[in-house]
Amino acid sequence: MKKTLFSLLLFPILFNAQAQDMEVFNNYNRELNTHSLNGMIALGSWATGNLIAGTAGALTTKPGSMMFSFHLMNASWNVVNLGIALPAYFGARKRLKKQYDIPGTFKLQRQQETLYLINAGLDVLYVGSGVFLQEFGNRYSNQNVKNSFKGMGYSLIMQGGFLLIFDAVMFGVHKSHWNKNRAKIWEQLEFNGTSIKWNIPGKK
Repeated sequence: MKKTLFSLLLFPILFNAQAQDMEVFNNYNRELNTHSLNGMIALGSWATGNLIAGTAGALTTKPGSMMFSFHLMNASWNVVNLGIALPAYFGARKRLKKQYDIPGTFKLQRQQETLYLINAGLDVLYVGSGVFLQEFGNRYSNQNVKNSFKGMGYSLIMQGGFLLIFDAVMFGVHKSHWNKNRAKIWEQLEFNGTSIKWNIPGKK
């Protein structure tokens, strides 16, 4: 219901806005998607490096050792990271050419902030799971089993720690981008208490 009312309020904006008048929003969204693109490059680089190092480490360490489990977990974990980074990278590239309407601009900003906040919460769980696996491994007297749990635990702590930093930085980048530009965006809109009107230069 709220979404419908919001759309109805903004309908005159979409109806009256001319292409050149959307340049403030188009520039904003290009910058937003560029930030997302750069973030996926960073995540993809981390994933690729870990895949190479993890695979090499697993092939050159003794099976059953803690380092073997650590390297194997790093490689396996970053198959998922790379599977996330690649589609997100190409999605951000595609969005660079897309022109958003005004509600779409606000929606995209909200989606980005929410995404990284949720991911940060999951990252804390990953780190906590790593600590748990380390402690859980201490219950076993079998050295191979203990090494396996402890190696996976160290890997989860490292991977979760990186992702926590990554998601916190990306949230900060998007939030800072919004804070820097929001005044310029809001000044394009006129509010009279009952409706919102798009401010078209040269017209009254």
